[in-house]
Amino acid sequence: MGQDQNSRDDRSPAAEDKATAEPPAADARFEAFVTGGAYGVLGVLGLALGVVGSFLYSGTVAALPVAAVALTLINLICLWMAGRAMGTPLGAVIPAATWLLVVLLMSAKRPEGDLVIAGTLSGYVFMVGGMIAALVAVVSALTRSGGSWLLRGADPDSRVG
Repeated sequence: MGQDQNSRDDRSPAAEDKATAEPPAADARFEAFVTGGAYGVLGVLGLALGVVGSFLYSGTVAALPVAAVALTLINLICLWMAGRAMGTPLGAVIPAATWLLVVLLMSAKRPEGDLVIAGTLSGYVFMVGGMIAALVAVVSALTRSGGSWLLRGADPDSRVG
């Protein structure tokens, strides 16, 4: 019975607090690692959307830029879902920024005169539509995350009057 008493004395409240404090720190590090990995995957998603879209945007039906409109809607859906899944505007900003980087590089002329995204109606619909889709997704994520009071609207009870 003496050993049982000594083993109970070794587990003081301070020792128990220390033992329980270590796992949350490990959980926080793991959560940070997973979150960073998720943002990395979203960056790759933006790169993929930009590269694939840059080569497929030019499809038309009766001179209407159908492929550019479809790719813009795909961008909107992917960016909106990314912001919603991460619960922060950064979830939509990361893939939008990498998409924009790719699209800007693909629309720049090379010294030889070549470029991937031409200055046609389809090209402008793809580029400007994608930027508008990114803006809508980021603003949607801002309002959902309780971001700026400008986007949520003022509280009617806080009016001076």
